[in-house]
Amino acid sequence: MKVLEQMIEFNKAAFENSYGMMATIQDQMERMVSMYMDKTSGLPDEGRKALYEWMDVYRKGCEDFKNSIDDGFRKLDVLFSQKK
Repeated sequence: MKVLEQMIEFNKAAFENSYGMMATIQDQMERMVSMYMDKTSGLPDEGRKALYEWMDVYRKGCEDFKNSIDDGFRKLDVLFSQKK
């Protein structure tokens, strides 16, 4: 049981680190796209709106994915605490 718990903690830490890096890169890309759109005069307002909506949808999807994974880890914690 101890080995399984250690494996789960390792996977949880690996996921948290990977997700954190991905979120940082996404934030930087959003800032770069925003700066680019602010400097570009030829982009129609509909295009700007679509890009901002796309970034919002992507961010929401990432947050939902993380919440789902976190929920799975919480369920594993409950399972292992019941087995002790």
